[in-house]
Amino acid sequence: MGAPGNRLVGMPVERGALPSLYAATMDIAGNTYVGPHGPRELWGSPVPVGRSEMASDPDLAARLWAKSESLTGVSW
Repeated sequence: MGAPGNRLVGMPVERGALPSLYAATMDIAGNTYVGPHGPRELWGSPVPVGRSEMASDPDLAARLWAKSESLTGVSW
């Protein structure tokens, strides 16, 4: 199921890395989410895209950050 399913809704690894590379190297505003521009943001060239209300929740972000610090033993 993995390989055929990935061909249907996924993309090759090198294409999947493009949004991260785009976000790291392009001059875009802070707090911008970059993803594929295609249907349901599953594939396509990287562009700034929308995000869910939960992904923009500062309280949830703070809790996630604190949990990540406790799990990794690294704090900033």
